[in-house]
Amino acid sequence: MWTLVGAGAKTLEDSCRPMVSLIPPQAKWLQTSVTHFLPDQNTIVLEDGRRLGYEYLVVALGLQVNFKNVCEELKCNYICISLRISLSH
Repeated sequence: MWTLVGAGAKTLEDSCRPMVSLIPPQAKWLQTSVTHFLPDQNTIVLEDGRRLGYEYLVVALGLQVNFKNVCEELKCNYICISLRISLSH
């Protein structure tokens, strides 16, 4: 979709939806972080210490880009990423 936005074929607004509208009604959205996976116990531990058991676990990783570390590793002064909404206008 963002390739189409960059090409001018779609608008940025076309690519945006509220997160809650993408979650199936039978799923529970926990807006927190997992600190530990305990696969032998079918359990995860959340950052607040709660333990949640599961039969099946789907993990969706968030994205947090640390440009400073990337630039230091690549020994560069500038970096560009195509997934920044603020740069797509």
